[in-house]
Amino acid sequence: MSDDFDTWFNKRKRYFDEFFRVIDKIFEEAFKQYESNDASNGFQNEPKLGPFLYGYSITIGPDGKPSIKEFGNINLRSSLNEGKEMEHVVDVFERIDEVRIIAELPGVSEDNIKLELEEDVLKIKVDDVRSYSKIIHLPSKVDPKTLKSTYKNGILEISIKRFK
Repeated sequence: MSDDFDTWFNKRKRYFDEFFRVIDKIFEEAFKQYESNDASNGFQNEPKLGPFLYGYSITIGPDGKPSIKEFGNINLRSSLNEGKEMEHVVDVFERIDEVRIIAELPGVSEDNIKLELEEDVLKIKVDDVRSYSKIIHLPSKVDPKTLKSTYKNGILEISIKRFK
C-alpha cells in the first residue's frame, strides 16, 4: 500500500513543489509590502498590526450541526483589515447548568479587561497596548449575577449559570 502512495506522490511531486513555491512567494510579497508601509502599497498611515492572526473555529452544536466562525486581524477577502482592533479567538460552550466562554487575549493586562453582560449578550472589551472587542450572543439565557471570570497566561475563562 505504501508503494502505491509513493508512486502516486512521486508522479505529482513537482506540482506540489511548484504550488508551495507560489504560496511562499505570495506571502513573502504581502509581508514585504505591509512592512514597508509606503504610499505605493496602499497602506500609508496605517498602524502596523502584527502579529498576524487568521483562522476558523469549527464546533458541533447540540443539534449535531457544525458551526464555522472566522476570526483574526486579517480578512483574506479584503486583504489586511481596515480597523485598528484585533478580533481574538473565542469559544462558547453550552453545558447543562452553565455557559462557558474561553477567549484568547495574548499580551493583555487583566486590569484592562472589561466585561458587560446584558441578557444573552456578553461584551468583552480590552483597552491596552492592543485593543480588542467582541460581542458574543450566548446560546441561552443566563443569570448575570453568577458571572465568574479568571485570567491566566493570556486565556480568559468566563462561567455564567443558566436560568432554569
